Amino acid sequence: MSAPTPALLLAAGLQLGLGFASASAQVPPPAPPIARTIFPRTSAFPPGGSNLTAVSRAHAFLAGGGGLLHWDSLNETVLMLPGWLLTGGVELPASRSWTLVPRAHLYGGRGVKAGNIHWTRLALDGRLSTGSAYLEAGLGMGVFDYSVPVHDAFGKQREQRLAGTPFIQVLVGGRRDPDRSPAFMVEAIAVIGQSVETLMGLELVAGFEF
Repeated sequence: MSAPTPALLLAAGLQLGLGFASASAQVPPPAPPIARTIFPRTSAFPPGGSNLTAVSRAHAFLAGGGGLLHWDSLNETVLMLPGWLLTGGVELPASRSWTLVPRAHLYGGRGVKAGNIHWTRLALDGRLSTGSAYLEAGLGMGVFDYSVPVHDAFGKQREQRLAGTPFIQVLVGGRRDPDRSPAFMVEAIAVIGQSVETLMGLELVAGFEF
């Protein structure tokens, strides 16, 4: 049997090198650590991770609480009358971070100087969400039911009156992801209304978004 020629040795070496190169190119990627496989990396709050912004479908909400109402009128000035508040509405997705929020508010209170008052408001707000927090602002129209002192033949009386009150409101709030389950929500609201009566309110409510 004759010894291999240099040409045959060179061809065998090239073939062996190509085989090693092909094998190294097909090495599978390393498996993820066991801890990451068992415990995937997620954000605890809000559910779904820190990229969660606006909701993906419509959600109704209802909340209640209290507040302080101040108003000036031609007849008298009432400073920081405490009262109760109910608010509810629907959050409608508009973009990745914005939602439209038509909502209603009903504020009520009673004072020795003010008598019985009710302030009903309807508003259309825009809500900017960043994770679990949101900022909301909007415009609306309200009806203020209040009492004023009047003088007649029987002396000084109080008379109920109604006034339309265009208003602007700004609020900040927080809640979990309502796309997953009913979410507890908290809101702080500042509102200013202007007509015959000048109204300013600070309100704090808590409730659920469904």
